[in-house]
Amino acid sequence: MRSILAAAAALAISGAASADFALGQPITANGWGDGPFATQVGTWAGQGFHNIGGVNQWVDPFFTAFFMTISSTLAPGHLSIVLDWTTFGPGDFPTIGMDFLGLKQDGTIVEVSASIGSVVTNGNDVFWTAAGASLAGAPVKIDIFQIPAPGALALVGLAGLTARRRRA
Repeated sequence: MRSILAAAAALAISGAASADFALGQPITANGWGDGPFATQVGTWAGQGFHNIGGVNQWVDPFFTAFFMTISSTLAPGHLSIVLDWTTFGPGDFPTIGMDFLGLKQDGTIVEVSASIGSVVTNGNDVFWTAAGASLAGAPVKIDIFQIPAPGALALVGLAGLTARRRRA
């Protein structure tokens, strides 16, 4: 019986590891602003990836006094990203956006929300936009939810079986 439980636990852990967001996971984050002062920041501007759980400060390549900060936190099945454009001069841009590409490969992003602007997903990527003027007063929080990994659900079930066996 113990070998069956050990095999189930190993399978559950490997399933969870392959499907869930991971602390330190690099993500492509491409920021942009349109209008007469069009700009870009982040990965495609050569400023690197954002690692989940970390903080980056990206500078406008044309006007170096303007910068934005991106940070993220992780909980099981839930990734929160905070974008602070307040020091970027966001009112100079009719629209500001951020594309998060390659977050998932299995289509398990099921829900997204944003405190400012609008956000959509195709199951793997997340696309956020807002009016530049709406970003002058506060950072925006983007919440990304995924389907729980089968391995994570198996761990919950395994814990229940173990607890039941101990009580018996």
